[in-house]
Amino acid sequence: MERRFLLLFGSQTGQSQAVAEEIFEKALEHGFQPDLHNINETEKKFNIEKETLLVLVISSTGDGEPPDTALKFWRRIRKKTLGSDYLGNLRYTILGLGDSNYSNFCQNPKNFDLRFQQLGAQHFYSMGFADDAIGLEIVVEPWIDGLLSALKSQFSEKSSSLDHAISDKNPQTDLNLKRQIDETDSVKDDNKQDNVANEFTTVDLAIVSTEKELADIKVDEKTIEVSSLVKSIPPIEGQIVVPALPHSFLEVHYSEDESIDLDSLCIQNGAALPSATTDIVMANIVNVSTLTRQDAVKTALEIQLEITESEMTFEPGDSFGIVCENSRDEVEELILRLSVTNVADSVCYLKLKEGTRKKNAAIPPFLPTRTTIRHLLVTCCDIRTPIKKGFIRMLAEYTPNTLEKARLQELCSRQGSSQYTHFIREPNLSLLDILKAFPSCCPPIERILEHLPRLLPRPYSISRYNICF
Repeated sequence: MERRFLLLFGSQTGQSQAVAEEIFEKALEHGFQPDLHNINETEKKFNIEKETLLVLVISSTGDGEPPDTALKFWRRIRKKTLGSDYLGNLRYTILGLGDSNYSNFCQNPKNFDLRFQQLGAQHFYSMGFADDAIGLEIVVEPWIDGLLSALKSQFSEKSSSLDHAISDKNPQTDLNLKRQIDETDSVKDDNKQDNVANEFTTVDLAIVSTEKELADIKVDEKTIEVSSLVKSIPPIEGQIVVPALPHSFLEVHYSEDESIDLDSLCIQNGAALPSATTDIVMANIVNVSTLTRQDAVKTALEIQLEITESEMTFEPGDSFGIVCENSRDEVEELILRLSVTNVADSVCYLKLKEGTRKKNAAIPPFLPTRTTIRHLLVTCCDIRTPIKKGFIRMLAEYTPNTLEKARLQELCSRQGSSQYTHFIREPNLSLLDILKAFPSCCPPIERILEHLPRLLPRPYSISRYNICF
């Protein structure tokens, strides 16, 4: 009997898709057959009324509204002609992503849950609500652990003969699949890294307390106690549970003899931007004024943009999504730190790694496949976002210093969740900040591009519009 379930995501900025893909990978490793689709593919790739088991990962946007990709599906299941048993054969669960800084936190996932129940569907696993304001992973990680156990129980109810499909090495805990890895095998061979592919790995930590502490460093003009960032006080001893090492899937090939007109490239490879209703317009900055005093905690700026050549129409209540390039000084510093200065401006080609073990591997659509490293880092990738645990897990593999590697493993581990929140999430430490704090860490640019998220627009609402007659 197949162990298939429908796995849907409804995403505005890509976070729900990323979480759904993580569930997809882990479900495969546990012997399940997830059928992953964007929720907007309803009636093309799936029909919800014919499904029996559903996992939905969906976010909220605006005032608790569905993301654009979920509108079609939402309208479909809201039809008043649907009976109370329309989804009577469906068992489901929902993981909602939201931001508690906004009103109606996770209202959209709650609306989906209510509607499913009105149509006769039933839970097989409790809902989860992850808050981007404090860190999605705080809820997402344990929720996925429980989901895998719930899926196992769900299929066991249908056929006890399938119990042998998952081997419980430690029945006293929900974390059934763990593997001891040899800490001497660091980055000798990327193929060896790809063999570390279970849901979690356990790592033995041996932290030498007599090691010389690193000096304080400056991050975003604020002094961060590196002794706290790079060293656990007291140290975490014994085994820790860290995320599985993500499979590598990108290759970068350089052609130093070629030239390229970067201005002719489509912005972010022409990939559609979330919620965009118009084409992208290039704006000129006319004037910048500071609205706050010099001693203000936060600086507020009034920036005048000129878009007179655009045929864009707008009115109060609309919003502009503004994408700003990354600081070229910061990009230059990152290029220097990653040791790619000699090839940063050479023409490069992005290709999928031959033989990659990543399921459904694909080059991110916002990355042009013929470009330069500098262009990617300036215009396409968000280099300032706080790095996630999977990113840190990858960085640890390219950190030869024993103390630094052990600390990075702590920060991405289950046992180090509170420290990750306190030392990375809350102060918004970026990739460059982490590389400064852990000087022996030097990952390949390919792996950096695999993990950096898209540089997205920030919306600004139109509150006033002077119409000249």
